[in-house]
Amino acid sequence: MTMVGSGKGSALRDLGLGESDERVYGALLRRRAAAALDAEQLRRELGITRGELERSLARLREHGFTLPEPEAAPGAGRPAAALARPVPPAPPVRALLRR
Repeated sequence: MTMVGSGKGSALRDLGLGESDERVYGALLRRRAAAALDAEQLRRELGITRGELERSLARLREHGFTLPEPEAAPGAGRPAAALARPVPPAPPVRALLRR
């Protein structure tokens, strides 16, 4: 079984996530160690709409591929364009397989 970014028959799409979800997750994993990438930069890099990005990020979060966004402290605020941090794929893939 192939993983993120490897084209047709990928594990994430076989488990019910869409192509955009897979591309967003792959980009998050590639950028994890790099300088922070904001949502608008990622959207442009992937050539998808803001809505597609938001839906993909929501599905990835729902299925455990990204960490839940921390609650912002009152008055502290969190940049609206900040991206969620990805988790390694094995745990969420196992969870999807069990479902």
